[in-house]
Amino acid sequence: MNTAAAKSPDSSTDEPVETASVEPTTTEPETESVEQIKRLESRLRDQGKLQKKIATLEAAAQAQADAQLSEVELLRKASTERDQADSQRLLDDQTTRLELEAMRIAFALGMRRPERGAEEIRKAEVEWDDGEPVNVKALLVAEIAARPELLGTYSDSPDLGLGRGKKSMLTREQVRAMSPDEINDRWGEVREMLKHPA
Repeated sequence: MNTAAAKSPDSSTDEPVETASVEPTTTEPETESVEQIKRLESRLRDQGKLQKKIATLEAAAQAQADAQLSEVELLRKASTERDQADSQRLLDDQTTRLELEAMRIAFALGMRRPERGAEEIRKAEVEWDDGEPVNVKALLVAEIAARPELLGTYSDSPDLGLGRGKKSMLTREQVRAMSPDEINDRWGEVREMLKHPA
């Protein structure tokens, strides 16, 4: 009786279990496949997010590397510009010193246009000692020896374009035949001629 009683509950519980187990067997594969798809989609989304993060990090790293490189390039460029500015300043300083020294010596030698003394010598032949030109006088004397017309023809100081000195002996025809440079060189005489035409 105990066995029969035990069987009857088993048989009565087996039936509902069998019917309950039959129903889920038809829905479980669908539920699992939907959940698998959802999990797969979630993984793909996570993978996409990860790839975006990786791309962002790579872009940031590249930007940082570029910034460091451009900082180095900027420093290099600034250094080059500073060196060029120093060289230009030194050249300007030398040019000024040469012009002043040449003008002083040209005036002492009696050149017609002492302010152009530095233009009359070859810059490549100038010798420098501690930033000062040392052979300007020799170069100017050599130029005057080769071109005596560089000397002034006035009894006092060189003309400098101010018209000091002797009365001009130029005629209008001579002035018309002159080049602009010649007129500038002999401006004192030209002006005198204009004041007192022959």
